[in-house]
Amino acid sequence: MKKYYITDDEIQQAEIMLREKGVGWINGKYHKPTSKQDANLLHELSAMRMIHSFIAYRPLSEKNEWIKDRYFQDYLKNLSAKRLQTLIDRAVEKVEHIGYAGTDGEGCHYNGIRWKAEC
Repeated sequence: MKKYYITDDEIQQAEIMLREKGVGWINGKYHKPTSKQDANLLHELSAMRMIHSFIAYRPLSEKNEWIKDRYFQDYLKNLSAKRLQTLIDRAVEKVEHIGYAGTDGEGCHYNGIRWKAEC
C-alpha cells in the first residue's frame, strides 16, 4: 500500500483496493473497515477530496491556513493536525496547474487541477 494517495487517479485506485477488501461503498451498501489501517485510509481519502476543493479555489500561498478552516474540523477529529498538514503539503507539491475546468447547465464555472504526474 502506498504511503500517500494524492491525485484523483491515485484516490480512485485506493478506493478500488479497499472495495476489493470488502470496505467502503459496494453495490449501494456501506461496509465498515475492519482494520484501523483501512479506517485511517478512508479518512485520508475523504480529507484529500476536500483538500482538492481548497486547492482548486484558494491561493496556494494560504495552504498553511487551510487546516484552520471549519471544513477541516471533521477531518481533524480522525486525523492529526500534523498528518492533515502533510497531506495538504503533498498535494500542493503535485499541482501542475489550476484552471478553468468547465461550466455546468446553470452557468456556474468550475476549476480543476492538473497534477504533475498526469503531464
